[in-house]
Amino acid sequence: NFKMLDNSYLNVTIYMKNPNKDLNVNISQCNNSALQLTIVYLCKKDLNLNVIDNIIGYNNKSKILIKAYVEKNILNILEQVNALENSKENIAIESVKGLLDKGIIKVIPNMEIATSNVMANHLVSMSSFNKDYLFYLACKGINKNTAKKIIKQGFILSDLDDEIRGR
Repeated sequence: NFKMLDNSYLNVTIYMKNPNKDLNVNISQCNNSALQLTIVYLCKKDLNLNVIDNIIGYNNKSKILIKAYVEKNILNILEQVNALENSKENIAIESVKGLLDKGIIKVIPNMEIATSNVMANHLVSMSSFNKDYLFYLACKGINKNTAKKIIKQGFILSDLDDEIRGR
């Protein structure tokens, strides 16, 4: 749980590999706050990921990125933004990117916006392993399992900051 004070900035990256339990993230933003939340979720069992952003005041910005890799299981993602009636001049951007390996990702985008003075966007994109990429790597002598690992690593690292990637 994160409660952001007035005039604050929070940049958080959560990396979870093969978690054993559901993840619940709750954020409250008051006034003049900026949030950058990145969640990387690699799971091999059925789980739930719930992210709730409560926008209470004015002039808040939130950018939430969820990247999930799902292997032969189901991941349920709830992304919820609540903007109260008196809140104004806020921006909320949610993005979910999924890579599937015989798994399923179910996304529930829930935006409860009680004011017309909020810009809110939600984006979801899902894909499985691109057969052309697998073929190209096979032509280079890389077996299918190693090729999938390379593609998965590129997917995971593509939106992360250089500090997180270790560069």
